[in-house]
Amino acid sequence: MNNHTILQLNKLVGCKGLVKIRDHGEMGFTVLSVQPPNRAPIDADYESAVEFSTFTVRLDGGAQIDGKNVLDIPGSSICQLDAPAEEKDNAG
Repeated sequence: MNNHTILQLNKLVGCKGLVKIRDHGEMGFTVLSVQPPNRAPIDADYESAVEFSTFTVRLDGGAQIDGKNVLDIPGSSICQLDAPAEEKDNAG
């Protein structure tokens, strides 16, 4: 995976999103950190990098699962992920 893609992943820290969790439905979260995949092709695109990364997230609204509000989730389980603030500013 190239450095540009890794930088894009790091910009997701602080972003909001939704994850679907069995027996709990969709839950809102805030990204605390992103761990890129250990093995990814050097030419992996951004979407693939997100899908195969692991995200440490804090559940929103005081929600907890098994008594925890901070979880590691695979990128493949994320239903929605907001764009980083600078991308929102450029889009508007």
